[in-house]
Amino acid sequence: YNPSATLRTILFRILPSWCRQRVCDSRVTYFTSEVKQGFSKMSETLQMRGTLRGHNGWVTQIATNPKYPDMILSCSRDKTLIVWKLTRDEANYGIPQKRLHGHSHFVSDVVLSSDGNYALSGSWDKTLRLWDLAAGRTTRRFEDHTKDVLSVAFSVDNRQIVSGSRDKTIKLWNTLAECKYTIQDDGHSD
Repeated sequence: YNPSATLRTILFRILPSWCRQRVCDSRVTYFTSEVKQGFSKMSETLQMRGTLRGHNGWVTQIATNPKYPDMILSCSRDKTLIVWKLTRDEANYGIPQKRLHGHSHFVSDVVLSSDGNYALSGSWDKTLRLWDLAAGRTTRRFEDHTKDVLSVAFSVDNRQIVSGSRDKTIKLWNTLAECKYTIQDDGHSD
């Protein structure tokens, strides 16, 4: 492992073990990797299209929305989220539009609402945050997990939120940050 190697080299040599997330639409595939330089946008044939640089830690997740094909949202171990505007320029494939701050530990997951106006993030700081992307700020903070939040999701109508945590629980929330239901099954041991 050579952290100073380019993303292009790492991606093509050891893609299966380094590929963390893949999000597809009809034309392109986006990958994140455990490389600090950022993440890559590629066609289905794994032809490099560009690299987005802006995070200071590993990129842990990316989110897209078909209604906004020129926008990508990324989160990182640098405790931030970045809203990107894709330019598709060979020299600079995308520009960071907003850097969202608020989490006090690694941001592990991010999703976009179906209307593309809000983002939901989960963090190792044991919280979820609902972000207003136009304003670039947190509108709600969800606190009830006792360990790292690893996974977050919106319901189809954006009225409910689900989170999964290292505390072995799944929580159902409303958008006012009230936990409505907790599933805790001792079937998960790790």
